[in-house]
Amino acid sequence: MSTTLTHREPDLDESPYDEPPGPDILGRLRRARVPVLVALLVIATAIGLAAVGSAPVSRPLDPTDASPAGARALVALLRQQGIDVDVVRNVSALRSAPDTTVVVSLPEVLGPDELATLSENTSDLVLVAPEDDVLSSLSVPARESGEISEDGVNPKCDMAEARSAGTVTVDGSVYRTTGPAVATCYPVAGQHALVVTTTATTGRSIAVVGSRAVFANETLDHDGNAALALGLLSNHGRVDWLQPVAPTAASGTERHGLFELLPGRLWWALLEVVVALVLFAVSRGRRLGPLVTEPLPVVVRATETVEGRARLLRGARARGSGADALRRATRRRLGTRLGLGPAPSQAALVERIVARTGRGATDVADLLYGSSPVDDRTLVALATALDRLEEEMRRQ
Repeated sequence: MSTTLTHREPDLDESPYDEPPGPDILGRLRRARVPVLVALLVIATAIGLAAVGSAPVSRPLDPTDASPAGARALVALLRQQGIDVDVVRNVSALRSAPDTTVVVSLPEVLGPDELATLSENTSDLVLVAPEDDVLSSLSVPARESGEISEDGVNPKCDMAEARSAGTVTVDGSVYRTTGPAVATCYPVAGQHALVVTTTATTGRSIAVVGSRAVFANETLDHDGNAALALGLLSNHGRVDWLQPVAPTAASGTERHGLFELLPGRLWWALLEVVVALVLFAVSRGRRLGPLVTEPLPVVVRATETVEGRARLLRGARARGSGADALRRATRRRLGTRLGLGPAPSQAALVERIVARTGRGATDVADLLYGSSPVDDRTLVALATALDRLEEEMRRQ
């Protein structure tokens, strides 16, 4: 008993190459690597800026601020002594009474109108590190004469508060007097860190303290800082501590452009992004040597390549491209056979073919250089005519 084995040519329609490939997950991940890295860099930069920007802003000598620059500790000491301390956010809300002391810890943020209102107030004033425009508006006979930082400065005056406090920390502005009826204390290099004057019209006292260290939480326990601050602020039973909600436009304020108003950390963040993009471009554009050719892992038959390209042309209905490819290949083969080279001129090729076959020059030129076919039937007819011409040339 024998079995006959039949061999069947594989059907091209059943070729595994026609099956759609599965999803290339690894390839997609590789292609998405760069966008993901850029997105992560942007997110990290945004988080860093948000973290830095969300840090609480510390305002010097804020009576509600417990940070080193705040003045919450001094306010607590005043209240322990039975003094009523109120935080006032607007100059117009300040009490104007002889039994009240007004503390202006940020006089540089006050505008001309606010300084005018403050000058009409009858309460005693304690100005911390005021500038010359503030002193002029309040008619204080003193002018700023620089900044000095020195510990353990002796009072060298007869003021009771200064004698009780003893040495203090001078870290800020010092002043020179410009008129009479002024008491000065804590001299440093010929200037003074404390100036006290009395207004002749209202009889109120205005104390100018150039050192914020006397009131700040961080240095309140140094030397006699706390004693001097308590002595200046405890003369009356009430203290209004002026702390504006937001700094207002002070006189002589310069206007700044948009780039000057942007935070400095923004430029550093942009610089980091630019450096990252440059490094990425260098890494992607580097060439360590010539391209290396590698053999294909499999051998692909020429017929499969031809058939694959034919399917692409048919799917795209590219009859013009198909006709051009057929004519170009025919011209190359006929030119080589007739000794005209692989790229012969039209006139020379047509003349040789007409001489060999006896065909008309117009028919040969239209066949090899004519217009594109309008449908598939015309394309098939053109391919058949080109094959017939080559066969006829071979028989010559």
